[in-house]
Amino acid sequence: MEDFKFIWKIENYNFLPSQRGKALKSPLFNVNLSISTFLELYPKGDILDPDQESIIICLKNCTKLPHTYVNCDLVLSGESSSCEKFAKFSTGKVHDCAKWRFKRLKEKPGIFRFDEKVDDFAKATLIVTCQFSQKDFVMSKGSAAPLIEKDVDLLSKDMEKMYISKEFNDLTLCSGTENFPIHKAVLYARVPKLLSELQDGADDESSKVVSNLDSSTLRILLSYVYSGKLDASIENIPSSLYKAADAYELTDLKQKLCSFPNEVTARTCIKVDRNEFIWPIPDPKILEQHKKLYSPSFTGGIIPGSDLKLSCYLSSSSEGKDTLEICIHRLFPNKDNPIFVKCKFSVNNLSRVAEHVFYSDEEWHFPSFIPIVRKCENLYVLNQESSTDITLKCEFCVSGGETVYTEETFCSSAKYENFVQRGEDASNLCSDLGVLYNIFLPKVSDVTLTVGAVNFPAHKVVLAARSPVFARMFENDMIEKKSGIVDVKDIDIAILNMMLTYMYSAKVETLNYDSAVKLYTAADRYEVIALKEHCSLFLKLDLSASNACDVLILADMHGDMDLKAYTKDFICAHADIILEMPEWNRLIESRIELAAEVLRSLTAIVRVQHKGCVSCEEAKMG
Repeated sequence: MEDFKFIWKIENYNFLPSQRGKALKSPLFNVNLSISTFLELYPKGDILDPDQESIIICLKNCTKLPHTYVNCDLVLSGESSSCEKFAKFSTGKVHDCAKWRFKRLKEKPGIFRFDEKVDDFAKATLIVTCQFSQKDFVMSKGSAAPLIEKDVDLLSKDMEKMYISKEFNDLTLCSGTENFPIHKAVLYARVPKLLSELQDGADDESSKVVSNLDSSTLRILLSYVYSGKLDASIENIPSSLYKAADAYELTDLKQKLCSFPNEVTARTCIKVDRNEFIWPIPDPKILEQHKKLYSPSFTGGIIPGSDLKLSCYLSSSSEGKDTLEICIHRLFPNKDNPIFVKCKFSVNNLSRVAEHVFYSDEEWHFPSFIPIVRKCENLYVLNQESSTDITLKCEFCVSGGETVYTEETFCSSAKYENFVQRGEDASNLCSDLGVLYNIFLPKVSDVTLTVGAVNFPAHKVVLAARSPVFARMFENDMIEKKSGIVDVKDIDIAILNMMLTYMYSAKVETLNYDSAVKLYTAADRYEVIALKEHCSLFLKLDLSASNACDVLILADMHGDMDLKAYTKDFICAHADIILEMPEWNRLIESRIELAAEVLRSLTAIVRVQHKGCVSCEEAKMG
C-alpha cells in the first residue's frame, strides 16, 4: 500500500457543542480501493478518559489495515496565521480501533490561545491529519514477524518461475492460437471464479478454451495471478484487463489498475449564527420589587432550538455588596440537539465573555461582573452614577449541528508512477496462497506429506517453487512422484506445519529457541534458504551463555559460516562466563576441534588487546 493522507478540517470547532463521551464522526474515506473507514473525535474525552481536557481521536475498522502504520496529528488554526498545537501523549490500539489522546500544550511565548484574541467571537478550525503507510518489519525476539518485503518478493519470483517453466502443470488454457499451461491450485487460490467457470462443464478435460479473453489479456492476467505483480514495462495495458479483473473478482488487480488519490481532504462545518440583543432596564429599582425580571424572548437565528430568554436579579453578598446577576434560559430544548452559546454582555464600559452548552432547558447563570451601588435611594452601575438606566447589550453566537462534505482529493504523483508502485505490491499473493494451505479442508491438492499418522495435503506447484529438494523429487522418476506421497522423517508435526506456512504465505510464525533450532534444521534440509536465514537471525537475537555452545555446533554442522562467526564472537566476548560452564566442557568432549577454533580466536583477541595496552604504556613513559 502506498502512503495515504487524510486531512479532516473541522471549521468553527471552538463553537462545537460537546460533552464527554459524545463523538463527532468524520466523513467516510477510502484508504485504498477496498478499505473504507472513518474517524471519531471526542472533544471532551470518551467515557473511559478521566481527563475531560483531552481530545481523543479513534480510527475505526483497524483490523482491515494489517501491518499499517498510522500517525495522527492535531492543530487548531485561527482566522489569522496563528495556531495552537497539541501534545500527543498516548497512543494505542483498542479492539478494532487505533486511539490517540491529545492535550493542549502549556502556554509558552508564541503559542496562540484563542481566548486571548481581541475578537471574542473569532472562529477556529481544528485540523486532524492521519498518515497511513506500510513499511518493512523487523523480526524481534519472541514475536511473530509480519510479512517482510524480501520474503514477499521471493515468493513472487518463485511462483513466476513455475509459470514460466510450465512444470507440473495440470491444466492448459487456450485463447486464439496460444496455449497457456497452468496449475489448478494457483487458479483456485487466486482466481476461483475463473476456475469455477472452466469446470462448469461435465467433462474433465486437461485443456480449456477461454473464449472471453484475447491471448494478450490472458497472458498478462496469468502472469499477475502467479507473481502478484504487474509488469510496469508493458507499454500498453489493455483496457480488457480491468474488465477481466472485475469479472473474476480480482480486487487487488483492480486496485492496481485504478488511479487512487494519495490525499483526501474533508470538511465538517459547525453551523454558527451570530446575533445581538439589547435589553434596556429604565428603572433598576424595579429589581427590588421583583425577585426576577424577564426579558422578551429572542432567537439565535437559523439554529433549531435556539430560542432564548434573559432574566436578571439583584444579589447581595454577606459583605453588603450588590451585583446584578444575569441568567440565560433555553425555551424549547431538544435533548438530542444540544446547542453551544457564547455570550458577551456589556453594560456601559463593563463587559464579560462566557460560554455554555445547553443540553436541555437548564438555566445558565452567567458569571457575575456588574457591581451595583446604592445612592440616594437609587441604584447605579458602578462608575456610571450619572444615570440610573441600565442597558444590557448581549452579543452572542449559537451553534448546533454540523454539515459534512468532502472538499478535495489530491494525487501527489503521476498516474504512471502510482501504477508502478502499486504494481510491485504482491502481498495479496501471500494471503491467497496462505489460504490455499489448509490441512483440514484441502482443496485441489495433488501431493500428501506424511509425518507418522498425520497427513499434510499440499500442492506440487508450491512445494517445487519454494524448495529445490521437493522439485527434484517431483522431476525425477522417484517413488514420491509416482505415489503422490512424501514420507517426511525427523521433522516434528508442528515444525513441518511452520515450514509449509512459510512456503505458502511467506509468513514466519512465532519462534522460541527450540522451535527455531528445529525449523532451522528443516529449512536447511529442504533448502528453503530464506526461512533458514530467519531462524539464524532469531538465534543470533536469542544467544545466551547457556545456549551459545549448542548454536555454535548447529552452525558448524550446517556449514553456516555467518552464524558460526557471530556465535564465536559472542563466546569470546563472554569467555569469562562461558568457559566456566558445563556446556563448554561438553563442547570440548564432543567437538574438540570446534572448541579449539574458539580458543584460537580468543587468543588472537587477547594478543591484540595486550599489544594495544603495551603501546599505551610505552607512549605514557615516552
